[in-house]
Amino acid sequence: MVENIRQSRKALQESEKQYRTLVESLEEGIASFDENENFTFINPAACNIFGYSKAELLQMNFKEILTPEDHQKMLQQTAMRRIGKSSEYDINIIMKNGDIRILAIRISPIFEKGEYKGSFGIFRDITIQKQAEDELKKKTDQIISNQKELEKLYGEAEHSRKSLLSILEDVTEKEKDLRESEGKYRLLAENTLDCIWKMDKDLKFTYINQSIFPMLGFTREEWAGSTLTEHCSKKELQHFMNIVEDELRKEESYSAMFELNLFHKNGSEIPLEILGKILLDENKQVIGFQGNARDVTDRKQAEKIQKTLYDISNALNTTDNMHLLCQKVREFLGNVIDTKNFYIALYDEKTDVISLPFEVDEKDKYESFPAGKTLTKYVIRLEKPLFAPRKLQDELTEQGKIEVIGTPSEIWLGAPLKVENSVIGVIAVQSYDDPNLYTEKDIEILTFISEEIALAIKHKQAEEQTKRDLKEKELLLREIHHRVKNNLQVISGLLQLQENEITTKEDALKGFAASQDRILAMAKAYELLLGSEYMSEVKVGKYIESLAGQLKRNYDIHHKVKISYYFDELTINIEILDRLGLILNEIITNSIKYAFEGRDSGNINIELTDKKDSIVLVISDNGVGIPEDINIYNPDTLGLSLVDMLTKQLWGNIEIRQEKWDKLYTGNTERE
Repeated sequence: MVENIRQSRKALQESEKQYRTLVESLEEGIASFDENENFTFINPAACNIFGYSKAELLQMNFKEILTPEDHQKMLQQTAMRRIGKSSEYDINIIMKNGDIRILAIRISPIFEKGEYKGSFGIFRDITIQKQAEDELKKKTDQIISNQKELEKLYGEAEHSRKSLLSILEDVTEKEKDLRESEGKYRLLAENTLDCIWKMDKDLKFTYINQSIFPMLGFTREEWAGSTLTEHCSKKELQHFMNIVEDELRKEESYSAMFELNLFHKNGSEIPLEILGKILLDENKQVIGFQGNARDVTDRKQAEKIQKTLYDISNALNTTDNMHLLCQKVREFLGNVIDTKNFYIALYDEKTDVISLPFEVDEKDKYESFPAGKTLTKYVIRLEKPLFAPRKLQDELTEQGKIEVIGTPSEIWLGAPLKVENSVIGVIAVQSYDDPNLYTEKDIEILTFISEEIALAIKHKQAEEQTKRDLKEKELLLREIHHRVKNNLQVISGLLQLQENEITTKEDALKGFAASQDRILAMAKAYELLLGSEYMSEVKVGKYIESLAGQLKRNYDIHHKVKISYYFDELTINIEILDRLGLILNEIITNSIKYAFEGRDSGNINIELTDKKDSIVLVISDNGVGIPEDINIYNPDTLGLSLVDMLTKQLWGNIEIRQEKWDKLYTGNTERE
């Protein structure tokens, strides 16, 4: 009977030792709590994280080491576990030395016969992103001490039959404790969210917990008896062996953190972050390997996105051409999502037209299209990204919210290009044949990088506009000398003509005033030109109002003349405006000075009509009319002679109507 007890005890010790070794050798903190959040178990790594000894923590409540701000969070998470829900969250702790650390926690509930008994969790210090393994703590001698005590008791049993029953009772109690300890370590190892594994020297898995199966898609039965060789490529296997060789060259530790890609059941490769240790016997011969692993797919994807953003930002600073910039954006974005069918659209709010500065598409080719109710316009209007499978597109079409143009796609993703609070366009990808090509995560990626792309496009647009403006200004500067020279010649000619009209001192004074007005009319054109959007054309209406207003201030000293304007919206070249300004100056000046003599008030109307291939200018007033002795078609005064000459230079003609309102037409003036 004693021998049976000894064998049973030995088996339990070996099982308990295996799970204890796995749990206590992990580099991440593991702890369990009762239903009131009191510590009931703590592994050495967790003691290091919290800064307390095991003995101290086993006398403490989890709440005692939290910052006051996180007490409520702990209560909320405890409530979640009481209804059977595991959770992952970050929390702040206060170490024994007063330092505050941020921990990432994965914690799961423990139930017995349907009743909540507490929880267990894994803790990782993310304050300094610990990358290396802490040295393993010395294993407890508790079990060995118990074993020696039992052997001593068994030896003493030979001397006394009477004491045998007492010894058996003691052994039975210790077996019970051992079973409970073994069960506790097994529970922790099997239910941690990270994968815990162990291999022999031939790379055959001798233990692996259940976390690996959802990671890689296998069942426990499919995994049983397999080796690392079956779960990775030759390249990855060689990578693993190289790490082993490097670690064996060291004199101590023999542990490392590294990445290894293992096969998913569907054939894809899953990147895992491994924290592993080489197991040696007393002669420092390799007898196996053990450690833990976690899926880092999300982290790797985040790194790709970060690199994509860096590449796009770098392209912004090194690429001058807009088309080449868009091409690089597509290339870089293609590292994280499929860009076989890709376009960047820019929206012109004035024309409600969408242009495509860059498009790569298997089916359709557009340079621009009316915004209308397209998917692109829909995203611009919503100012939000859109994940649009075919079913959603059909629903939006039936509701009248969109109208599909071109070839319908099986799935369409679009994100607005926003600069500050304004949407300037859309970046989109689509597939015509694979409805599962994209996921909701892809729209998050597209949205994430769209702001950087929008800024890049806006920057390039501003840069190219600046270059266009500079080029136009350079052309204008080259013409200034020519224009100034010509205008000075015109002024000189006008002064010479005026000189011929001077016979008295009064004529001279009037002549200088008239010449001043003519020069002012020319100067007004250049004054407005400087504020013009295009630097070579001026809005005619604005010019006429400015010139007429100045002449009214000069000559209507009694404020009896009212000037009304009726203009079509048009701009003309500065060369035409020079001559037109002189014509306006002569007619408006004469009308203000002479049309309303002997009257208390008067009205002048100025109309400008755009006939597409010509401009019609009508100046009329309700004054005394043009004297009958003046022949407008063969004038003998300088002012009207100038009007006639300049109209002919503009390929125009003059018409006079003596009606209720005397009208002087200068029409058929060719715009070019």
